[in-house]
Amino acid sequence: MLFLALVVGVGIMGVGVAHWTDALNIEGTVETGVVCLEFVEPRTVLDRFAPPPYYPTVEADWNCADGFINIHEVDKNVGWGSAVYVGSVPYKTLEVSLFNAYPGYYNHVDFWLHNCGTVPVVVERVVLRDAGGSILAEITSPGIMTVDLSGDGDPDFEINWGDNFGVQLHPCNSLDLSFGMHVIQDDIEASTLRFYVDIVALQWNGHMF
Repeated sequence: MLFLALVVGVGIMGVGVAHWTDALNIEGTVETGVVCLEFVEPRTVLDRFAPPPYYPTVEADWNCADGFINIHEVDKNVGWGSAVYVGSVPYKTLEVSLFNAYPGYYNHVDFWLHNCGTVPVVVERVVLRDAGGSILAEITSPGIMTVDLSGDGDPDFEINWGDNFGVQLHPCNSLDLSFGMHVIQDDIEASTLRFYVDIVALQWNGHMF
């Protein structure tokens, strides 16, 4: 009888403990991180000077074959390129232009991304747009892709994107990105090719912004 009373007593005490745990209130502050990614200096363009008479002492153009084979300087100075950050600070878009482009012309752009937030991010994909905002291509891995900028069904140039996809970029750190461009459209001669580069990134936990 004494044993039964002890079991009942312990059971009642256990119920009391369970009830106390369910009623426990925990107070605290939860802080969310700030996500911010921006284009920053430096940015470089391999062939960035216009031909004479604008810059009479600059180096010659660069050319290559399809597939970025045999990249080399040539004995003429005709084309040139530019890469500028557009919009308001923090810059989110890179405007790339090839001036006086012709079949076989090659150029290369190098630029930096900076994590201006408080949480790590990774580059998930790159979006190329035309001046009207239409998507030309989405790049999710390094390698060569052709781009139809004119919309006539034939590719105008090919782009060779470097490999920094999935690399975790921590707050206050910067990441170097680069790509090459090669004009392949036979009908392009002394033309201006312009497109825009947007970077789509993910938070370290997989949430897109």
